[in-house]
Amino acid sequence: MKNKNWWFNFTMNLLYGDGRDKLIIPECIEEDDGIDIFEEKEEPSLYRPLSFKDYIGQEKAKNMLKAFIVGSYKFKKVYPHTIIHGSSGCGKTTLARIIAQELGVSFKELLAQDTEVETFLEAINEVNGGMIFLDEIHRMKRDTVEQLYSIMEDFTWNGKAVPEFTLIGATTEIGEILKTRKPFYERFKIIIELEDYSNDNMYSIIKKYVAKTYKGERLQTKALKIISENSRVTPRKAIRLADYLYYSGKKIKKILADNQIIDKGYTEKDLRVLEYLHKNGKPVGLDTISLYLGVPVVTYNYEIEPYLVKSGLLMRTSRGRTITQDGIIEMKSLQQKKGV
Repeated sequence: MKNKNWWFNFTMNLLYGDGRDKLIIPECIEEDDGIDIFEEKEEPSLYRPLSFKDYIGQEKAKNMLKAFIVGSYKFKKVYPHTIIHGSSGCGKTTLARIIAQELGVSFKELLAQDTEVETFLEAINEVNGGMIFLDEIHRMKRDTVEQLYSIMEDFTWNGKAVPEFTLIGATTEIGEILKTRKPFYERFKIIIELEDYSNDNMYSIIKKYVAKTYKGERLQTKALKIISENSRVTPRKAIRLADYLYYSGKKIKKILADNQIIDKGYTEKDLRVLEYLHKNGKPVGLDTISLYLGVPVVTYNYEIEPYLVKSGLLMRTSRGRTITQDGIIEMKSLQQKKGV
């Protein structure tokens, strides 16, 4: 221990920052046409922020994670196994990397569905007390999951000790784990549910991303605000739209049209789903909807349906999917905007 104040300094720096790595916001000059001219200063990447300070939003999750990081240092224990669940593209992997960065440990990313126990054991030795990240952890094979119990809980395999490690799992389907892998779920001490981003959060994320990525270019304020309102509150989608905006040089109306976005993030495929359900007037199965749209079931299940369900336009039932009254209203609004 170098000095008696190290613990206080570490805790204060983690919770509040010490000013040495402060985030510098680009200086902007407002213009009447809604376009800012900015001079970009040195700033951490907003697409892959390296600290909690740079990670926009998710304050409750960050506060909980910070507390466990402080506790891990205080009690000299390995960081507890953690599940982070939230919609696709909302920053689960980035958050896991930040935890490893704050702890100062190695980080190894694996795809859950392709991971066997042998692969997992190799990763444990590779990170050497660090962190293993399993993306889409609900897709891990059931027999593999069951073999991880003693490894996670006792840090042993076939009666032999393995190095202590932290497992962080990311999932878009926490219900699937609870339903089919409850003992696995119970071995995680920290469960983080990421909240929906607000439009303001989204605007802050892409504004800073553009300032970092397109140095010297004009910050197209109005266009970026429209993107934030049409990104389905998902950072990854917002960044893709912002990239297209700057690469193509097209107007925002054309950007949305090229991406089949009609309004508020709803796409032409969303409208087709609502129209199909409304026309049928009865519950429709997942496979039937996917076949009608001409997309794989997994694409529909993860890229299309969640936003419709979350928005209250579509309802899942034991017999299939049905459109809600709000869905009918929104369908008519989208038809009008599209000129149907």
